[in-house]
Amino acid sequence: MQVTLSIITAAYNAGMVIDRAVRSLMLQLVEDVEWIIVDDGATDGSAAMLDELAAAHAQIHVIHTENRGAGAARNTGIRAAQGEWIAFLDADDYFTDTAIADIAALVGSSHAQDTDIFYLPKIVTDMEGRAPHVVQPESLIRNGLPDLEFWSSLYRNSYLRQADVRFPEHREQDVETAFRLLAFNRTTRIRTRHDPAFLVHRDNPDSNVHTWNPERLLRVKSTVYADLIGELADAPANVRKKIVSTLYTSIDQYLIAVIRRHIHPSKNQLQTVTRIGWHSLGRQCTAKTWAKKMLFMLLVVVTSFRASTAR
Repeated sequence: MQVTLSIITAAYNAGMVIDRAVRSLMLQLVEDVEWIIVDDGATDGSAAMLDELAAAHAQIHVIHTENRGAGAARNTGIRAAQGEWIAFLDADDYFTDTAIADIAALVGSSHAQDTDIFYLPKIVTDMEGRAPHVVQPESLIRNGLPDLEFWSSLYRNSYLRQADVRFPEHREQDVETAFRLLAFNRTTRIRTRHDPAFLVHRDNPDSNVHTWNPERLLRVKSTVYADLIGELADAPANVRKKIVSTLYTSIDQYLIAVIRRHIHPSKNQLQTVTRIGWHSLGRQCTAKTWAKKMLFMLLVVVTSFRASTAR
């Protein structure tokens, strides 16, 4: 049977949080739906639990990999997906009780024939499921970047493959904004809907987004956004200006963190971020971004002075 939907979950040491996702899907996994769980080198014993889960349910497939980060794990899931459509589910989130039926109705409608991405709302709660509220997608996506993260959208599998849309693969984090920029700027076949809200996103205080090292995150972002400028060379000017603006925000914040926190990053890391900033100076941007570029040049001087006096 043709697989209609592939659900992709990156799981690293998720043994304490994935149970809610499992409960939400067990009664919904019909024959034409597969759940791909990519074990990203777990060390908490959850790998064996996931294998038991897969052995008991034909629609669940577990892929074990070495620990390479969520971006690499999600890309592994995309490559393995057999479904016509792809949905992403983080291990600490879950689907509504009617999610699969709602998605089936949506992708089975006539609107789906000329659609590569369904941009949909999400439900947000805390880890205990308290105070749920729906967050709606904006009607007009500005500067090629939707407000809502990638989780609550549906993506046509063939589109992601043909357009080479994937997550950056950095161990520190996957910079999901880069995925959104790639996905939403390599097609015009995007349909915004204000129902269904099939994903429940739990605000997990122990998740990566709350625990990343700020300096390391900003260094990775600088590299990723520099790459995006090249990858979206044909994007509209406003999109490219947005990327350049975000690039310099990341670079400036990185250099400020180095100065304020008395961080002594490796010489190569500092040189890499600085080189990205100099290389991008001439790129088209807004007046506000030019202010960020001027700040960058000032921060480079301060950083260089600190480095020379520290010897």
